[in-house]
Amino acid sequence: MKFKRKKVNTETEELVYRFNSFDDFCNFTNYINNANIKSINLASKSIILYKYKGLYYLVFSHINPDYKYNKKLFSLLTEFSTYQNNPELFSRKLCECGEVIIKNNAIKICQKYFIKKL
Repeated sequence: MKFKRKKVNTETEELVYRFNSFDDFCNFTNYINNANIKSINLASKSIILYKYKGLYYLVFSHINPDYKYNKKLFSLLTEFSTYQNNPELFSRKLCECGEVIIKNNAIKICQKYFIKKL
């Protein structure tokens, strides 16, 4: 049985990914760090981490289509998280009802403060 990975349109204004726990998010940022994906803040204008109903949501706003590592980044995201359908609508709900955990550059900040340096 073959499974086909859902293709996500990175040309959209916003993308939202759901993590089951903060640890899952930290594991993702650690993997990104080890995968040598550079200048992660250039991937999008804004990268915010929210908590809503016990789950964590990473919101990318104004995706940069020219970012060198887009394909690798969004491929890795699907390994650690789940794509949220209707991202524009859901990100508005997060703004209204969710708790902001990391206001901007969420990946970079998590790498700085929560990833163990060897």
